Amino acid sequence: MPNEIPAEPAPTEPAPAEPTPPPSENPAPAPTDPNAIPAPADPNANPAAPEKPKPPTLRERALTAFHAGKDDEAFQLLATHYLIALEDSDDLVTKMQWVPGLRRPALATRFGLVVAYTPPKDFKESPQPIGSKEAATAYAANLGQAGNNDPNAPAPQEEQAGTVPESTNAALTSLAWYTGEVGTKLAAALKGKAESGTLGLTLQEATSYAPPVDPNAPPAAPAEAHDPNDKNHNHPGQLSPGIVFLGVASEGNAAALGKRSQADVLVTLEVAARPAKTISFVQNDIKLRVTNVKTGQVIFVSDQINNLKVLEGRRKGAKGEDPVDKEIGEALAAIEKSFTPGPLPDAVTAEIATKRIKDLAAEKPSDQNQILAILLEARYYVAKGLMKDEELMTVMMDAIGPDKLAQIMKRVEGADLDALLGKVLADPNLGKLLEGQDPAKLLPGLAPGGKIDAGALLEKLFPKSGEKPADKPAEGADKPAEPAPR
Repeated sequence: MPNEIPAEPAPTEPAPAEPTPPPSENPAPAPTDPNAIPAPADPNANPAAPEKPKPPTLRERALTAFHAGKDDEAFQLLATHYLIALEDSDDLVTKMQWVPGLRRPALATRFGLVVAYTPPKDFKESPQPIGSKEAATAYAANLGQAGNNDPNAPAPQEEQAGTVPESTNAALTSLAWYTGEVGTKLAAALKGKAESGTLGLTLQEATSYAPPVDPNAPPAAPAEAHDPNDKNHNHPGQLSPGIVFLGVASEGNAAALGKRSQADVLVTLEVAARPAKTISFVQNDIKLRVTNVKTGQVIFVSDQINNLKVLEGRRKGAKGEDPVDKEIGEALAAIEKSFTPGPLPDAVTAEIATKRIKDLAAEKPSDQNQILAILLEARYYVAKGLMKDEELMTVMMDAIGPDKLAQIMKRVEGADLDALLGKVLADPNLGKLLEGQDPAKLLPGLAPGGKIDAGALLEKLFPKSGEKPADKPAEGADKPAEPAPR
């Protein structure tokens, strides 16, 4: 029928409804429920406690150690960082450069300054170097006593001002006591070369680094400061990153002091004091001698710089370059010629690089600095594509051995060594790296059935006892440190 209401279509069968969970005895209120009862607060929580800072990386700790004047620790941390941080391979290739005077790639050239002092017997007074207030005062008094009528002569006073700036650095103050302007200007010039990158990118970064300030950290212990009442005047220490005052020695022992250090370049400031018999002035003669510690070759010897001649020349306005600036400039030119870093020479092929590392490792070095230097150089060659990963592994585990490697790594206090070594052990290519090796011989007791037990290796290398490494010195630690292998 036309007016008949059409019938509604037959309803389709509805989808089965989601099962309704049985009501809970204590239903949790919805997150948006304004009447929800908040969860009880943790009575031990401290809402004001700052978030625990992320521990610094080995690289950051190295830069902080440089800043604190701890060069040996800084270089060890930096070497360990590059050994482990495979993600920083490109940075290693950039920072580690060929140093002609060392005939090897290096992160940096290290400098040691030593004073070889020759005073008269029982002489304890100031050696009156150029720029010291003692020399200026005695010089002025000498002119007055001599009845000098020169209108340009300084008026005799009880004390004249020196040209050497005051410093709170005990090492720099010790150097200045014996060498005056010669030592302080040389140290400043070397630091300037480091800051400019002339001595390599590592020292450039280290000299410009300022560690972040942690407001929650306890105040750091101050560096050794100069005590004006201290009559010792022999305080070895860092002058700037990579540049260290090694101390004062007799002329015959200065070279030995350099060899016992980690310096690559030894700058000896030979100082002789000659007190006058009738006046208070002390003539101070200085020579600069620059030696390549690796070869023992002397690459520069300056002319003698005499304090009286320099003071006389300055007073009279002598023409030409000041003798102090002239000799320092020539010393720096000799240093730059031999120790300015650059690209790896094409002559260093994969065959030469691999043979060098294997020869160095075959010597079974015991000194930790030597071992780190070998491993770092090998790591550099791997990053450059001149050595294979398995060759580096062989050097690490076979030539040096897990015990010695563990001894070194344990000294890196605070590092998460399990996690770091785990990066290597988790490498799916580990079996390939060790292909052809006899695991039972390579890692005795850790490779049952010819398969490496990574957990056992970690436990052997880094026991999880929570104890700190023993205070017993590492093998060879009681012997004078030798320079890193070249």
